[in-house]
Amino acid sequence: METSDWSPRHVTSREAVKTCVIAGATHGNELNGLHLVKYMLRTSTTQLHRKTLEVKAIISNPEAANENRRYVEEDLNRCFVTSRLAETAAILDEEEAVTNGDAKRGEHKRVSLEMRRAVELDAELGPKHSPSPNTDFLIDLHGTVSNTGTLLLMAEGDGLALEVAAYLCSLDPSVRVSFWPSGGDENPFLPTVARSGMTFEVGPCPHGSVRADQF
Repeated sequence: METSDWSPRHVTSREAVKTCVIAGATHGNELNGLHLVKYMLRTSTTQLHRKTLEVKAIISNPEAANENRRYVEEDLNRCFVTSRLAETAAILDEEEAVTNGDAKRGEHKRVSLEMRRAVELDAELGPKHSPSPNTDFLIDLHGTVSNTGTLLLMAEGDGLALEVAAYLCSLDPSVRVSFWPSGGDENPFLPTVARSGMTFEVGPCPHGSVRADQF
């Protein structure tokens, strides 16, 4: 994993949360989250809206979801590293300039489908390098074959995510909480493009299937 000078910027308990994103199919064969997001998109998220809160549902990796695969070329949930995002954005800008006839094609490595999507999501929901990204809180829905039950994963210093986790634990004591790896390396997960966020993992559930009791 690459390192960078990026540092997290989390929503504190005294700050208002104005934007929340719920993401499904970051891994395309984890279908509980995909179908929950599709339901939200089909019925609209107005029931979740408040006067001061905008809630948005997205399908993170539609290509992988269409193929019922974890990913097409590489794991989307390992693409959100600031240095890779910046490098890829520059390559895509060059490709667009060539297409428009404004520049000659240079030599650069091929960009995977997931890395292209990561740049799109970073621009829409972040950007990750910004001190004030477009999204205050991001919940990324995942499924696993492991017997985790409901497992919430987040950055250790993310106060808002911890408060949300504590509230969910008060509603259901079986909910588990864990932290993403910490240290010198930057976490490459989708929720890190937002100011605060968490991975919402539910299992066991076979990949490529939906469990009604978990949905």
